[in-house]
Amino acid sequence: MNKFLKINKQNLLSLIRYLIGWPLSVLALIFVFNLIFSNLSKLTINISQINFGLVIVSIILFYVYFLMRSFLWQLTLREFGYKINFRENTYRFSFSELKRYIPGNIWSFLSRGSQFSELGIDKKTLGISVLADIQLVIIGCAVISLFSIPWLFDSPIELRTKLISLLPVSTIAIVIFFIVTGLIYIKKYIDKNTESTVLHSTGVLTNFLLPGFSFRSKIKLSTLAVFIYFIFGIGNYFAFLSIFSDNFQNFLTLSFFFVFSLLLGYLSFITPMGLGVREGVVTLGLTKIINLADAGFFSIFSRIILILSELSFLLLVFIWKKSYKK
Repeated sequence: MNKFLKINKQNLLSLIRYLIGWPLSVLALIFVFNLIFSNLSKLTINISQINFGLVIVSIILFYVYFLMRSFLWQLTLREFGYKINFRENTYRFSFSELKRYIPGNIWSFLSRGSQFSELGIDKKTLGISVLADIQLVIIGCAVISLFSIPWLFDSPIELRTKLISLLPVSTIAIVIFFIVTGLIYIKKYIDKNTESTVLHSTGVLTNFLLPGFSFRSKIKLSTLAVFIYFIFGIGNYFAFLSIFSDNFQNFLTLSFFFVFSLLLGYLSFITPMGLGVREGVVTLGLTKIINLADAGFFSIFSRIILILSELSFLLLVFIWKKSYKK
C-alpha cells in the first residue's frame, strides 16, 4: 500500500511539473516569436547569409563543452575514490542529461543517480556529487556572468533597468541554494561530534561551497567549471558571428552575456532546460546592438544549434560506446 502511494505521489509530482513547466516555456517562447513576427518587416536576416563554417565551429565548441561537463563529473566522483572509465562515464552522463528536456532539473539528476548506481556507486556519494555538480554549474556561470555586468551597465537606460533588475533575483536564488545544500550536507553527512570542528576550522562559507570536498578540490573543480562555461559562451558567440559577422569587436562581452542568460535559464528550474527564459534574456540583451526582430530570431537560432549539437554529440558517444564493445 505504501509503495503504491509512493508511486502515485511521484506520478502526481511529475504531472504537476509538466503542467507548470511546459506552459511557462510555451508562453515564454510565444513571447519571443511574437517579438519576431510583430517586427518581421525589420528582420534583416537572410538564411543565405549564414556562414555555415562558423556554425560548424560553434558546434565543435559545444562538443568540447559537453565533453568537459562529463569530465567534471568524472573528477567529482574521483574525489570519493571512484575511478570510472571516461568512455563509460561520458556515455552515462550524456544520456542522463537528456532528462533536462523534462520540466524540472531534478529528473536529469535522478537519471544520473540511476545510471551511475549501476556501476556500484553508493547513494550517499551520488547525492553529494549531484549537489556538488549543481553548485559547480552555478559557480561556473556566476563567475563568467560577473564579467557581463559592464555590458549590462553600458546599455541604454530602459534596457539596463530591465536587465539589471534580474541580478538581485538571481543573487538571492543562488545564495538560498548554497545555504540549503550546505545545510543538507551538514545535517546528513557530517557527524555531530565533528560538525562544530569542521565549521570552526574551515569557516561557514567554505562549508556551503562544495561541502564534503577538500579546499584544494574545491579550487580545482571550480576553476574547471569556470573554463567549461567560458567555452559555452564562446560556442554561442560563434553561432552569433555566423549571422552577424560584423560584431567581432564584442567577442568577450557577448560570450559572457550568453553565459549570464544560461544562468538565469538554469535558475528557472521548473522550465525544461530554461526553455524560453534564456531566449527572452538573449533577445532583450541583444537589442543593444541589433534590432528586436533579429535578436529574437537569433535567440531561437542559437537554441536550435545547441540542441542539434547535443543530439549529434549523443549519437557520436553512442557509436563510440557500441563500436568499442565490438
